[in-house]
Formats: sequence, C-alpha cells, structure tokens
Amino acid sequence: MAHGNGHRAHEEPTGDLTLDDALALALRHSPALSACAHEVAAADARALQAGLWRNPEIGLRRDRLGSGGGTDDDARSRIILSQRVETGRAPARRRALACIESELVAWDCEAERLSVAAETIQSFAATAGAQEKLFHLREARDFVREIQRGVGERAASGELPERRVHQMVRHASAAEIALRRAESDLAAARQRLAATWGGCRPRFGALLGGLDEPPAPPDSAALMEAVERSPAVARWRSGIARADARARLAAAEAWLPVQLEAGVRLRDDSSERTYLLGMELPLPLFDRGQGSRRSARHELAAAEAGQAAARAEAAVEASAAYQELAAARFEALALRNEVIPAAAAEFAALRQGFAEGVVSVADLLDAAGDLTRARIDYIDALVACRQALARIEELTGMPLSVPSGSR
Repeated sequence: MAHGNGHRAHEEPTGDLTLDDALALALRHSPALSACAHEVAAADARALQAGLWRNPEIGLRRDRLGSGGGTDDDARSRIILSQRVETGRAPARRRALACIESELVAWDCEAERLSVAAETIQSFAATAGAQEKLFHLREARDFVREIQRGVGERAASGELPERRVHQMVRHASAAEIALRRAESDLAAARQRLAATWGGCRPRFGALLGGLDEPPAPPDSAALMEAVERSPAVARWRSGIARADARARLAAAEAWLPVQLEAGVRLRDDSSERTYLLGMELPLPLFDRGQGSRRSARHELAAAEAGQAAARAEAAVEASAAYQELAAARFEALALRNEVIPAAAAEFAALRQGFAEGVVSVADLLDAAGDLTRARIDYIDALVACRQALARIEELTGMPLSVPSGSR
C-alpha cells in the first residue's frame, strides 16, 4: 500500500504535459495525499503509545507535620513506589488493536491514492477533450467566416439575395458563441486538472496524448476478481479484524488491573526502617466490562455485514464502469470508422458543388455542422472511455493498459 509524501511547495509546470507528467505531479504534491501521510504517521504513533507501560508513581508522606505542643521524636516519613499492572493480556491486545487500526488508515490512504490517480486521469482526459474540441470549433468558426465573406461579395454583386447575408450573420454568431463556450470549458478543465496537484493557476502548455485510441475493456472475469482485492473491499477485512481485536481487548479488560506498592517507613528518632508491601485490587461489583464486550460483539457483526455490502457495491460500480467503457468504445469506433468519413466525404462534395454554384449555402453549412458535431461526439466518446477506464482502475486497483506516450 503506497502513501503520498508530505506536502511540499512546488512550481507550476510550464511546458507541454503528458499524462505521465500529470500523474507524477498529482501523486507527489496532492494535498489529500499529504494529509494521508500524516494520518498514517499518527496511527503508527498511536500504535507505539498503546504498547507502552504506564509510568510508576512515587509518593512521600510525612506524619505529625506541624503538630503543636509536643515533641516530634516519633515523627515518621513514608516513601511509597507504586505500579499499576494490567492482567489478562490487556496491554498486548491493546497494542494489537492499535496496529490493526493503523492498517485501516493505510488502506484508506491507498484508496485515496487510487482516487487521486483516477481523478487526475479523468481530468486529463476532459482537458485533452476540451482542447481538441476548441481546435475543431475554431476551424468551424473560420470556415463560417470564409463563407460569410463569399456570400457578402456575391450579395453585393447581386448573385444572392440580401437575406443570405443576414442568415450568415446568424450562423457566424452561433459559431462564435460555440467557440467562446469551448474556450471557457477548456479554462475550467485546466483549472480542475491543476487542482489535482494542488495548483491554483495553471501555467502548463498543451496536453500531449491521452485520446489517441479507444481503450479495450478488461476481461470481465479478471475484473470481478480484482474487485475482491480492491481497497474498498480489502479494508473491511481489516475492519473485521479490528472488531475482533476489540472483542478480545474487552474480554482481557474484564481482568481488572492491580496496583502494586513497595516502600519504606522511617522514624526521625532512630535509624529504624520498616519496609512496606501493598496491593490494591478493584472490586468488580458494578462495572465488569459487560457493556464493552456486548458492544464489541455487535461491532464484529456490523463489520461482517459492511464487508458484504462493500463487496456488492464495488461489484455494481465496477460493472457499471465496464458497461460504460464498452458502450463508449463502440460509439467511438463507429464514429471514427463510419460516421466521420461519411460526413467528411459529403462535406467535401458539397463544398466543391458550392464552388461550382450548384449547392446552396444552407446545404453546405448543414454538412459542415454535421462533420463538426461528429468530431465533437467522437471526442466525447474518447473522453468517456478514458474516464470509465480510470474509474475501473480506482475500483479495482488494476493497472490497465494505456497507449504508449500518454501515460
């Protein structure tokens, strides 16, 4: 189980960024993982503290101190050393419980590490997608402007009615609005990506890779097996062990601690010394730990039920992510192999026809819009693939394949 390092100040990256770069930054500088590292250290310190004996106590008592009207020849002093001793193996079981609780914290930190990695991959994919969308929408805006200029010239020469000019103003405005929205979406996506490594003002350049090929889903049987080993399920095994350790500790604490004392009594009027031994033992008349033992039994039953619930929930979420990946991949392949080539061919033919004067502006703009929408849909499908794959990695801890150069 890996844990993040302590949080350290760092400079924002300024060059182009790959997924490898983003993951390294997030896992090294994530504030959440920095907090996890401190939580693990604190849990280890509690385990150390739980194994320590209580400190012995020393007491001094002086008899006849300040008594008036008489001699203090018979004044006496007592020095007592006492030690509280626990029986019933309570100290060892308390330390065992603290060690298991430390293990639980470690599992939670491993889950947080997977969550940070998944969030980084998803944010990287969303930002790369927004970057690609902006490219295509800028191309679409430039094309509409080009057609708008041509329509204006032809309307001025009387070849086209004036209403075509007004139609082009509407199309150009719509293209500009879509472009501005895409710019805002990209800025927001860049901010979310930088936040994964604790950045506030993203300064990195373009993102490289990450949306090259629709990833294939993992083997479904291997996926379900990996769910059993995932932190979300595995931590409950430690949770059951913790509940069992609490039950054992409650049983051990039913053996009440003994207070042992040893000391010496001194008389001021002589060198006589009297050695003292003592023992104090609580009487278990009312508190015999019965409530603690009953609570521990119920905690054990709750942990076992929690494990079953976590296993079922993880399996459902992994299956949903698997289906999302499969559906998004099918959509991406269909768009890439069929829809986009057909839309591109239709657009090329209509553009040629428009240049020859046999195709209307409306038909050409419709074809251009269809091609742009198909490309945007393809980008959305690729982003959905990457995000579903990252979700599977988070749920299972499986390191799934990503194209070389992107991760």
